[in-house]
Amino acid sequence: MRSELSNPTLFLLCAALVAHAAAVGASPQDRAPEKAIGEVASQQSSATQGPTTTGDVIGLQNPVVYSASIEMVRVPVVVTDLEGAFITGLNSRNFLVQDGPSLQPIEHFVSDNEPTSVGIVLDASAEMAPFADVVRGAAEQIAAELEQADELFLIGASMKAELLSPLSIERAPIRTALNRYSPGETKDRALYDAVALALSELDHSSYDKRALIVFTTGDDSGSHVAAADLMRAAQRLGVTIHAIQMSKGPAASVQELVRLSGGLIARRTGVEDRYGGIEVWVGLAISDICRYVNNQYLLHYTPMSPPPQGMWRRIRVRVDVPFQEVRARSGYVRW
Repeated sequence: MRSELSNPTLFLLCAALVAHAAAVGASPQDRAPEKAIGEVASQQSSATQGPTTTGDVIGLQNPVVYSASIEMVRVPVVVTDLEGAFITGLNSRNFLVQDGPSLQPIEHFVSDNEPTSVGIVLDASAEMAPFADVVRGAAEQIAAELEQADELFLIGASMKAELLSPLSIERAPIRTALNRYSPGETKDRALYDAVALALSELDHSSYDKRALIVFTTGDDSGSHVAAADLMRAAQRLGVTIHAIQMSKGPAASVQELVRLSGGLIARRTGVEDRYGGIEVWVGLAISDICRYVNNQYLLHYTPMSPPPQGMWRRIRVRVDVPFQEVRARSGYVRW
């Protein structure tokens, strides 16, 4: 059964998510663990700097700041070797988290092999009509490449956000819902509203690890929810947002959402012909994103000496295995 959320309801939902913020999740990240073959890369800041010592998080000189309303901090982490391959099978004893001057005990640890709740958000505007079959195939690929225990759901974004398929470990509802995906009826895309609806679905998901994969041709053009409110809610839930941008034009706000959540983005720049066309290019990008989703750790801790309200606190994450790089958030602000 379809479910719709009107714009005013979405606005109240997002405000509620922010008002009840419990923790912060992923942060800006500096490079994708597996990039290039699918032209997938995380958004990079011009202020990035390389790792200072083996095992250090690749930090930002001018880190993007997120807010938390209570003391628990969520830190999604990806660990790769120097060739970009994921390092799996680590446990909480392999990680050290420095919050300001203090090393923090990890209170809750979610391993890389734990299941994930994943939302697929599909732009249903008229600009997506030429890519409808490609997108349907890509969504089916996501369902196939993620772990069988992972939860999936599907949301459409046209003039309104629409829940096409609710959270489930079953794949059949996703495939059935894709038959109802019919872009082309309107030029508007309530993309932020769709992300807000996705966050509300993830708010009652079964798993701590959470991600969104967004397919779009451009920026939001019809939502009432603000991007800043989305990011606060995403950080509270520890959601990483990834995107496949089907158009060659700019989509600055979508790219910013991805960058601020620490996700990966595949931007169509014309080079997809090198890979056999857009369908093959999208398939390679989806494979990279699915590997990222399936290999993320999640650390929770409560700062022993939290910063004063309004003050930014730097985080450094280290791993006690040689020849590796760590991708993790670089700091937070307590409000």
